[in-house]
Amino acid sequence: MKKNVAEVIKIGGALVAFIVGSGFATGQELLQYFASFGLLGILGCIVAMVFYIYLSVSFLKLGKENSITSVNEVFFYYCGEKAGRIFEFVAFSYMILSFITFLSGAGASFHQYLGLPNAVGSLILAAASMITAILGLRKVVDIIGAVGPVIIVTTIATAATFLIQNFGGFTEGFSTVSTLDIPQPSENWLISGFMYASFMSLSLAPFLPMVGATANCTKNAVWGGIIGIVSLGVTIITISLAFLSDIELVHAQMIPTLYIAGQISPFLGLFFIVIVLLGIYTSAAPMLWNFSARFAKEKTKKFNILVIALGIVCLVSGAVIPFDVLVNKIYSFYGYIGAVFMVFMIVKQIRVRNERKKYGNLPKKTL
Repeated sequence: MKKNVAEVIKIGGALVAFIVGSGFATGQELLQYFASFGLLGILGCIVAMVFYIYLSVSFLKLGKENSITSVNEVFFYYCGEKAGRIFEFVAFSYMILSFITFLSGAGASFHQYLGLPNAVGSLILAAASMITAILGLRKVVDIIGAVGPVIIVTTIATAATFLIQNFGGFTEGFSTVSTLDIPQPSENWLISGFMYASFMSLSLAPFLPMVGATANCTKNAVWGGIIGIVSLGVTIITISLAFLSDIELVHAQMIPTLYIAGQISPFLGLFFIVIVLLGIYTSAAPMLWNFSARFAKEKTKKFNILVIALGIVCLVSGAVIPFDVLVNKIYSFYGYIGAVFMVFMIVKQIRVRNERKKYGNLPKKTL
């Protein structure tokens, strides 16, 4: 089947939008994982993108070629039933904590730029996520697939403009960043780059195979994954360099991306809060759908009740813990667990490749 450009863009957009999340959209993740290491952080970004391509292509192909129909099948496929159940539990606990982080990030964004109580932004995001999850997976993919490219283009344009305006601040930024008190997931840029991909493996695993299963052919799924991750990498590098050009002021902001947008223009800052919220929303809605789909079939009464109940519980929790603390502690912890899961993935793929060489093209579901 010929490559469908529209479907490739939709899948790539859905992938980017799902990864973006509150930590990315607000800039807090990129500040901690990459900009805090100076120029070495750019190398860390490249490391992260290499692993992201591996994860995305693996999951999308798995979903299309194995007709994945349940979010828990992926963990059983890679890890076996016993270890699979452990990783399944860990992954879904991560989704809940991530959803709480997203709600907290939305609240912090509203508070920083509009001076409104944190609860306002959190409530808006929770309501939008619950409505979208109730609409079902295909609608989730359609919505976030369309929003993803908009987020990327707008964010790159904003970061590039700020970078050009503050280009002279690079030299000072590179020498100053190591003296600043910026939380880091690791003291090493290489490990930080790897962990940026590994913690997302736990949430990509249940979601991307389901997206891949909706593609018309494997080629569309694979190219969607590659194009999505490359565009994400360009965005991360541009934002990280923009942060470094004014790092002394940027690092003190709870929402760094809103700060740089507001420095360019107050109107752009007001517009960019919409982009930040869209970025958070496009990760929050699939996370909420993912977790709920584990326990109930979508578009059923049980599923809808679970979505609403979960949204309310997470909304209350997100109002208690500071956003930057959530980003640093949760993602770092699950990054190490995600690394173990990736080892299971690699071992399984090697075993499958060896069995195909020995026995030929066995039905994929049996491998």
